[in-house]
Amino acid sequence: FGLKRLEIQEAKAGDLIAVSGMEDIFVGETVTPVDHQDALPILHIDEPTLQMTFLVNNSPFAGREGKFVTARKIEERLMAELQTDVSLRVEPTNSPDAWTVSGRGELH
Repeated sequence: FGLKRLEIQEAKAGDLIAVSGMEDIFVGETVTPVDHQDALPILHIDEPTLQMTFLVNNSPFAGREGKFVTARKIEERLMAELQTDVSLRVEPTNSPDAWTVSGRGELH
């Protein structure tokens, strides 16, 4: 039960659904009809507990492992993660090829 994807036209209270085709919507936002715009309270997301700095490998062995190891590709990947992970934070550093990433644990 609940293991299949079904396209539906209407959902009721208690239904778990996924919404597609709406690019500018994030976790915790309320989707309502235009004539009924009462938003639900914003969800509280716990603050990150772990912080690391990621940077492009500039050693003599750089680029020997992995495909997407340029600064641009790393940044694209981090920005994509921000779209679906509400507890992740990515901040720029003084270096154009390094980012400070904050999350909520080792398995983040």
